Amino acid sequence: MFKKRIFAFLPIFFLLAGCGSSDDSLTAYQFQGNAVPALDKVLTSETGGTYIISLSPAGGGGEITEPVATEEDDGSSSEETEPSEDVPAENYISYDYQMFNKDMAAVAVKDYVKLMTNDEYAFELDSEEPDYSSTVGNVVLKRPAVLLDENGEATPSADLEEKTDEEKEAEEKAQKEAEKNMTKEEKKAAKEKQKQLEKELEVLPPYSNFEHDSKSNLLVDINWTPTSCLVTLKIKTIQSSDNGSEPSAVISFTGAKMLMNSVVPAELGLPGEDMTEYTLMPGPGYVMVDEVPCLAVYVYKNSAQHTNELATICFVSADGSTLYQQEKVGDTHVKKIELGDIPDPLPNEGDELLEMALEAEK
Repeated sequence: MFKKRIFAFLPIFFLLAGCGSSDDSLTAYQFQGNAVPALDKVLTSETGGTYIISLSPAGGGGEITEPVATEEDDGSSSEETEPSEDVPAENYISYDYQMFNKDMAAVAVKDYVKLMTNDEYAFELDSEEPDYSSTVGNVVLKRPAVLLDENGEATPSADLEEKTDEEKEAEEKAQKEAEKNMTKEEKKAAKEKQKQLEKELEVLPPYSNFEHDSKSNLLVDINWTPTSCLVTLKIKTIQSSDNGSEPSAVISFTGAKMLMNSVVPAELGLPGEDMTEYTLMPGPGYVMVDEVPCLAVYVYKNSAQHTNELATICFVSADGSTLYQQEKVGDTHVKKIELGDIPDPLPNEGDELLEMALEAEK
């Protein structure tokens, strides 16, 4: 009997309680020895936005893991088998933000891109300049990843020099001189500010403190909708960046949503009359299902508490012809969902970039 092999990259989900308070905000994202400022640094009462959930491959924390292979005979049911030969995993960690004030997610993304592309953080665009007036969009940033040593630790820069005792003494003397003219309240505020800075540097050390890897880039992929944003970090090897692992013309997330919205929730084992009752969020890029590149789509239930609960994960083939569903969150089994009338045409990434350019010229 002919058997199909399916690879699915299974995320682990960490739900946060009491979202919305300042205690829930993040200072930095940590991934494969890289420290990146969190989107929280640009969120304000005007933009809104709350960190809800993080997503990463099985194993969590952005660690390198291998996918588990399963085999099935007809694409509609599957049974667990022994893992196949090692297959490179899609390494990533994603941060999901919800509850932005309407149409303000794009404003936050614009501020975040401005922050990330300054000299301190040294990112540059790895995609077209997005239209921040659009209600949905995507932008990708890149910079050389930090170089890891044989233990997987970030390699300190050879140019990083330790301060001499004389330099430290001079700084302490200058600080004491400055404090002489401060009020008691100003001294207290200065000490608090210094403590906060030291705490931040523990999780977000300067990028210039480390050697940079000439063979790989750190990518920060940002997708937004009117009230949500997904920030995904992953490493991309420079030599294999143009090896054709992803098709040149692929379905866009807007196209994937159109396809998903053509499905009745019951076909996915979900309650409700229409898929518009759910929030659809993009996954971390393409994963291989039945040897076909597929765009991962996370389906969330909208709760009365204004937080989203993951309902299921689907995979839309790059050409928009096939829909797969993970049978159960946390499981390795994937099934094929029969599609009815597929919307035609489904937008692809090239179409959306062209549409953005035409809109910008008006």
